[in-house]
Amino acid sequence: MRVRRTALGAAGTVVAGMLAVIGLPAAPALATSAPATTAPATTAVALPITHYAQTVVAGGHVFISEGAGSSSILVTDLAGNTVTTIPGQTGATGLALSADGGTLYAALTGADSISAINVGTLTQSAVYPTGTGTAPVYLAVAGGRIWFGYGPANSWQGSIGSLDLSGPAPVVTLKQTAAQGLWFGPPMLAADPADPDLVIAGDTGQEPPDLNAYNVSTGTPVETAGLAPGSNYGALADMAVTADGKDLVLATGAPYDQVLLKTSTLAPDGDYPTAAYPDAVAVAPSGTVAAGVSQDDPDLYVYAPGGSAPLGSYGLGNSVAPRGLAWSPDSGTLFAVTDTGPGSTSYTLNIQQSPALATSRLTLSAPGTAIPGRQLTVQGTLSSATPFPAGTTVTVTRTDPADPNGVALPSATVGADGTFSTTDTPTAPGSYSYTASYAGDAAHAGASAGASVQVAYPAAVPVLTAPATDTRGKALRITGQLPDGPYPAGAAVQIVRTDPAHPAGVALPQAAVAADGSFAFTDTPRTGGANTYQVSYAGDATHTAGAADATVQVSRAATTIGVSLDTADRTYAYNAAVGVTVHLGADHGSTVAVYAQPYGGARALVASGAVDARGDFTGWYRITRNTTFSASFAGDADDAPATSGTVVGWSHADVVDTLSGYYTTVRQGGAQWRVYHQSAQPVFAVGVAPDKAGECAASTLQEYVGSAWRTVATDACATLGSTSTTAVGATLTNAVGHRFRAIAEYVPGATDTQNLSTYGSWQYFLVRA
Repeated sequence: MRVRRTALGAAGTVVAGMLAVIGLPAAPALATSAPATTAPATTAVALPITHYAQTVVAGGHVFISEGAGSSSILVTDLAGNTVTTIPGQTGATGLALSADGGTLYAALTGADSISAINVGTLTQSAVYPTGTGTAPVYLAVAGGRIWFGYGPANSWQGSIGSLDLSGPAPVVTLKQTAAQGLWFGPPMLAADPADPDLVIAGDTGQEPPDLNAYNVSTGTPVETAGLAPGSNYGALADMAVTADGKDLVLATGAPYDQVLLKTSTLAPDGDYPTAAYPDAVAVAPSGTVAAGVSQDDPDLYVYAPGGSAPLGSYGLGNSVAPRGLAWSPDSGTLFAVTDTGPGSTSYTLNIQQSPALATSRLTLSAPGTAIPGRQLTVQGTLSSATPFPAGTTVTVTRTDPADPNGVALPSATVGADGTFSTTDTPTAPGSYSYTASYAGDAAHAGASAGASVQVAYPAAVPVLTAPATDTRGKALRITGQLPDGPYPAGAAVQIVRTDPAHPAGVALPQAAVAADGSFAFTDTPRTGGANTYQVSYAGDATHTAGAADATVQVSRAATTIGVSLDTADRTYAYNAAVGVTVHLGADHGSTVAVYAQPYGGARALVASGAVDARGDFTGWYRITRNTTFSASFAGDADDAPATSGTVVGWSHADVVDTLSGYYTTVRQGGAQWRVYHQSAQPVFAVGVAPDKAGECAASTLQEYVGSAWRTVATDACATLGSTSTTAVGATLTNAVGHRFRAIAEYVPGATDTQNLSTYGSWQYFLVRA
């Protein structure tokens, strides 16, 4: 039995139809949204600078130094809008705030000085020379002094100095760590917000870097810890002490995370996983850690203190610049400067609001299709790097043709595993959209996701059960089931049967449909072959139209078919017409088909037609190589299909032999003779068809002597060339008055099974003086 079904309605037919094919209840596929996240809002502002060094946020402003080659410090508001530039800041690089936050100190590398900037007035209030050639680069405020790393890079002339402003006059002290040796370059400095007397210094010119912690309470640095020899760290790009003073966070070229070292011992104490290559770190007063990388996406990570997974990770479009991160004093805003890579002259200030909020991820799924009046379930998940409090809820709204502005559904409570669900009952066909929203809380950003459902009445596609075969003239029974009942009283299916005698179809009596969608009908087929029953339902108020069909093979009388050729030995000259006769042991007038398959070729139809009163039909075919013939009968309303056996027709090759080089022709004794002068050289040419290149052609030369032909020369094999031809030459010395004849023969080689052997025709010639 072959079964085919067609849903004539539009919506919801694909899923229902597919499931009906295997006889299962229709269950709509889920329409699932991609995970939706709501990250903290980010604003990107292009900066009017071509160099960059460091950022500090203080007094409601953002201060940005530009490093070597610059002469000012850029000041923006907290939205990134330029407020002013502070002039006279030659080569301003490292920045540090005073303990009270009212003064910003800047290391003027190009002026061998440290400047003091009033955070309130945005003007320079003082400049403190540090000594000719010192070129201060990095700053830290601790122990009542301003500490600076200075000296030329890559020279083993770097050191740490201090600026003491507590007395009546500024006091600069250089080479404060000379007893421990000089640094490869100017050391980077970091102060401890929890310990005002701790400074940590790191060499920026070596891999791994030298790192030392110092107590500076007396004004003279006393080393308290050093990085153990053999540490596997890359070049130091940035560092910061955690808000509790417990750890130092390193941003180095390797490993691909921000490493934690205990400030008390500089021993490893964990890490914040990031990506390649770490180059920036900033710790908020609240303890939240921001970590930046230069060659990956995302390129910014935010961690809770001691967190193992990021609260959020963000792609900013470009690399985070070295030392490109800074927090607002209230820990509520993160500022990230990005560049376009090494040698960049283009910089952007990215302002991330509430970055300490963990990113929330929300998914939502609903059935792809639904039926009006039937309940459906909308479900989803809410997840984050940090857990949600018990009782967290999401709101769910629905929009549909009747409620384009949306209707609120009951809120769904999120389970401990992050899942939630709610139900709804669409009342009418149309497109329904569901949106789940999470508002966020003190620790999590909000998120939303959506899913769509196509609501439509189901297509009434019948599932038919019919016998695969049946006997002609015997009643058969077919049963069926329409899906998604109930069905109204008086419902019925229409039935049309097509068969070989009625290709346009015959309408049968309709069959009543029960309330549960079941039906049955009987029929007595009178025609053999494929009888196809198409069953259709026109639809009703809650079902769209649908149709299906089932095919039953009804028995037919067996018949015989044979094929023969018109010669007893089935042997033919090249290109001869072969008569192929088909005999059918069935009703007169039935159509048969004749097929030929030449050696090495494909089987092809060569003739067809109705058999005569004797059951015979003859088709014709021109044979050029050994060919296999067969015949078939497609069957009809009374007789089953049949295929004959095969018969082979054998074809001779075609040999054409000719003479050339003669000067005239005469007829004698009923033959045509070519006449040669004794000085001529006759050429005997042979051509064979079909193409026999590489095979042999034999030739025989005879002379007429004493009233009989006697063989005077033979050539058993003249190889046929690429055009399936060859030629043999001769000389006629002492042949005046003699009569000759020549003939060629093609004898198939061991590899040629296409044709039989063949002679050409005798070619006669005589020689005159």
